Amino acid sequence: MAYFEQLFSQEIVEHRDLTLPKLFPVIDSADLELLEKEIDMAEIKRSLFGIGGLKAPGVDGFLACFYQAQWNKCADDIFATVTQAFKKCNIPDKLNYTLIALVPKVQSPQSMVQFRPISLC
Repeated sequence: MAYFEQLFSQEIVEHRDLTLPKLFPVIDSADLELLEKEIDMAEIKRSLFGIGGLKAPGVDGFLACFYQAQWNKCADDIFATVTQAFKKCNIPDKLNYTLIALVPKVQSPQSMVQFRPISLC
């Protein structure tokens, strides 16, 4: 565990005369307008059906193909959850729960460096 804590931590350095490069591009006004556009059911359906059916299990463990097959029954609940997330900045607590699994990079790992951490959402 200490290996990954060290790997993903950073030292905080304070500088008064720190000049940061422009790391992020400027967002043009047309793209900003799209960010403020109202969410509609058709957009959510296109997004859901754009996910591979056997990809990304949800918080309840159901794959995207379940929601795709049952769209007529669960569309209103999905729409309400997405709308709440965007309008009220409120996401259900368990929606982003993640389990970290260590996948070996080699046949018989001998140290933590030989594992790759994978997030299972």
